[in-house]
Amino acid sequence: MWRKKPVRFLRVFTPFALLFVGLVILNFRIENAAFVQQLLVEDTPEVTKQPTEELNGTPIPVNDHQTPVATAIANKVEPSPVPIEPTLTWKPTLIPGEVALLIGPPSESRFSVSSPLTFYWYQAQQIREDQVFALVIVGEDFEELVGLVSEPNLGSGYQVHILPEDLGFSAGEYYWQVRLLQQDGDVLMGDSEQRTINILEAR
Repeated sequence: MWRKKPVRFLRVFTPFALLFVGLVILNFRIENAAFVQQLLVEDTPEVTKQPTEELNGTPIPVNDHQTPVATAIANKVEPSPVPIEPTLTWKPTLIPGEVALLIGPPSESRFSVSSPLTFYWYQAQQIREDQVFALVIVGEDFEELVGLVSEPNLGSGYQVHILPEDLGFSAGEYYWQVRLLQQDGDVLMGDSEQRTINILEAR
């Protein structure tokens, strides 16, 4: 009888002993893991936080009743200064003697408004292909372009024929002049001398 009691005791208390041993082992493992984690945290180097740089300068006061205006533009590109070229104003570059040599009619000539009138001149120098002679008659308050000639039409000279009454001229004193023009843009290169003519009433 007394031999059976130790066997019963072992059967009853063995499960409790095993459970206790298991709890002890589990607790030891939990504490060991916590200790290792603490060591890892302590060994991690601290990240030094750079202090935020402060901008020096006097702050710009903002009116409570005014919308704030941005004082800087991201990626702003300053325009490079570009010199502005002045607008060219064309002026005659030739003196009268370098433009044309007037032949006729002579100064102070008189012609009837119903009579044909012919003007003659020679070029003072060789003109280019893009240049042209313009015959102009100027009155008291107007001027009239009466002919354009780009090449000689009287031997080596130039001529233009008009009938004054067909162009609306009335009796009066006028002067005529030859001008050298650059055809591209009608640029005036120079004027010849002026000659006076008198147009009379038809008889």
